[in-house]
Amino acid sequence: MNYKALVFDLDGTLTPSAAQRCYPEVCPVLRQAKEKGLHIFIATGRSSFFVMKDIREETGVEAMVTANGMIVLDKDENILAFHPIARETFLDLVRDSREKDYPAGFKFKDQIAVFNGYERFVARYGSAKVNQYLIKNAEDCTDPTVFGETVDVFMFGDPDYFFSLPERFPDLTVILARHQACEAYPKGFNKFTGLQDLFRSYGLKEEEVIAFGDSENDEEMLKRCGLGVAMGNGTEGAKKAADFVTLPCDQDGIGYALRHFGLI
Repeated sequence: MNYKALVFDLDGTLTPSAAQRCYPEVCPVLRQAKEKGLHIFIATGRSSFFVMKDIREETGVEAMVTANGMIVLDKDENILAFHPIARETFLDLVRDSREKDYPAGFKFKDQIAVFNGYERFVARYGSAKVNQYLIKNAEDCTDPTVFGETVDVFMFGDPDYFFSLPERFPDLTVILARHQACEAYPKGFNKFTGLQDLFRSYGLKEEEVIAFGDSENDEEMLKRCGLGVAMGNGTEGAKKAADFVTLPCDQDGIGYALRHFGLI
């Protein structure tokens, strides 16, 4: 197959969790891939504003699928697709986080707002520790809609409770993000649907793309792109969804896979 593009998850694939720099082995092999004429895309659960300049420059990324596919950005960071949570669901989730007292970060186009448990959220969110200016303390906010439309909610607490939310909010998908943390976003959308928006813009077919990932939110793109590569440190679900399992991300897993398939 003549592959034309590579799509990479960030945390646990190109970078350590919540880090703002790639593993040192990654950048040279991505440069080699670009020299071979391959497009480089990122598909991440992060908001675009947490894909910092260092990562974008290191990877040579041309476009990004962010917030688990809810916001798609071209190389100039123009929005190609935007899939918000329904307004009433958004407001009900804010009330739920306050009533059940769990920290929840609501992702908007340019910031995250926390309507309950701000300090607990910032302490556990990782990159938020060094980028707190992007995390708005909205605990006293009486009208959450002033922030605009939200696309994704990152929640800390009991996963069993979070997995019960779709019974009340059937328009949501809930996934495990990490230990004691889940994410919720609009049902029917995911990283792969975001990639479809991106592929149309670039004139690419899904079978011409190789996807790399390590987690539950990567499974659909690992299954449906032309070739799915799971990291050796990935979840069992990601490995089952993939066509090939490479070495762990901190053992040159990206380079190993690209060499294995003769792409560099």
